[in-house]
Amino acid sequence: MGLADRIFPLIRGNKSVPITFFIFRGNCETPAFMIDLDSLSGSRTAYGKCSPVFTVVNRLASAMANGKWWIVDDRKDSEDVSNKYKNIYNLIKAPNCFQTLTDFIKQVDTYRSLYEVAYVYAVVPSGFKVADAVSMWAINPECVETVYRKGESLFNSTKVSDVIEKYIIRTDNSTFDNVNPEHVLCIRDSSATDFRKKAYSPRIESLQYEIKNIVQAQEAIYALNRDRGAMGIITNKTKDATGSIPLLPEEKKEIQKEYERVYGLSEKQSKVMLTNSDLGWIPMTFNVRDLMLNEGLKQNIERIADAFGYPYVLLANSTGTTFANMDAAIKSLYQETVIPAAKVYAEKFTRFFGLEGARIDIDFSDVEYLQEAKSEKADYVYKTTQAAKIQYESGVITREEFREALDMDEKPKGTTFYSQNTNSNGNEG
Repeated sequence: MGLADRIFPLIRGNKSVPITFFIFRGNCETPAFMIDLDSLSGSRTAYGKCSPVFTVVNRLASAMANGKWWIVDDRKDSEDVSNKYKNIYNLIKAPNCFQTLTDFIKQVDTYRSLYEVAYVYAVVPSGFKVADAVSMWAINPECVETVYRKGESLFNSTKVSDVIEKYIIRTDNSTFDNVNPEHVLCIRDSSATDFRKKAYSPRIESLQYEIKNIVQAQEAIYALNRDRGAMGIITNKTKDATGSIPLLPEEKKEIQKEYERVYGLSEKQSKVMLTNSDLGWIPMTFNVRDLMLNEGLKQNIERIADAFGYPYVLLANSTGTTFANMDAAIKSLYQETVIPAAKVYAEKFTRFFGLEGARIDIDFSDVEYLQEAKSEKADYVYKTTQAAKIQYESGVITREEFREALDMDEKPKGTTFYSQNTNSNGNEG
């Protein structure tokens, strides 16, 4: 390019054409990639944009939905008393007119995992208690506003209504601006302990860099597949007496438009570009593997899985994964993550319904992967019983200590030793 072209605009007729050295595709004025993860809406964005978060949250909800819900007697060795509390039991089986228990639990657990708080709104007839509710609905935390009582001490309160004046629930179609706090069950995750703080997900916020890295890497891989990156520069080689003649803006747009439309690597695109223009090509090559996108994705996905308590080997990862590893990982998922969370649900719903002498129980014994653990427990009980029996019949321990060894009594009373005349009740016959 001539010196005059570098300093002065080229005049073609009455039109002044500014000299441009590079043309970049895309809108360079678009703001940088941002996700605000210190709010509930940010958690929703992470769920929608970050596929590992979406996968882990949904799989945890599906695992939670495998539990069977019962109402059991809290004093008679977990005896089923569902018939005694028919309204509550029927409400659990069919929470509302649209959802089954499985649908309902998956929705509640999705909110709890993602937002670290979940709300259940019970529709209670006027003058009745929650146990008489006609339906239950899982409410998105983004739709719930908590109005606290002013001046009330959290630590001196004995019930929810002592701290919370009301809830405001806003849906797409209506607003309930005076909801009785006793009719709303709030289930908070372990890290969301500040009850008066504005709702947000500490877990999602702590993973903000991992989530952003994954989304950006996914977008980069998509862009590379779509546009194949910055492959090179098409230059104009036409010259006159003063030097190179730059293309007019209209000419540049036409060439770029034709290139994007006709040429490329897709099946129906041409692989060779033909033109009457005197154009040159300056290649711009870059080894995509140097970006290490896949390696970075793996590390970030592992951290997300760890934060949610979901075993990484259960994700789409075939490297070094065996059936034994999968089996152990599924057992760990239930024992370390799902069952502890289910206990929280059971305790929360027991209190919510005002059950006395009875409680909600969530049973996962029918889960196929836990059957082996159940068999191992039975084998352990059998061996323990046989060993204690030998000690009892040898006069080493008493009958009461025998029962204590089997966890049948916490504080056994009596010192009954074994004898040939001892009957099944432990008394001398």
